[in-house]
Amino acid sequence: MATPQAKICIYPASDPSLATPLSAHLAATPLYFNTLADLLTHLRSPDTADDIVVLAPADMAELDRYRDHKRLQDRRLVLIVPDGQEATLSLAHMLAPRYLCQGNGVGADLAAVLNKM
Repeated sequence: MATPQAKICIYPASDPSLATPLSAHLAATPLYFNTLADLLTHLRSPDTADDIVVLAPADMAELDRYRDHKRLQDRRLVLIVPDGQEATLSLAHMLAPRYLCQGNGVGADLAAVLNKM
């Protein structure tokens, strides 16, 4: 039996500054989620263990809320942080992301990382 291919799961889907530049460079079509609840429901499925989760919090408060969700921490996680402030980066590293960039780093470079993952 073949193993299902890992999917790229992106939240929030409503952020056009994230979706548009990434879609143009990704080898596979990502799954977009409009709510965190929808993403977490998707990640409950056993066949999503290898999925890559891309999170783009709007601010530090939202980034801090991600720490409450163990399901996000057990994944290949990519974080797109809203700023490069020391407090934001410190909080982001608590989630142990595989890759971390700022909002202005979205595009070909991030897509290349995701394509290799």
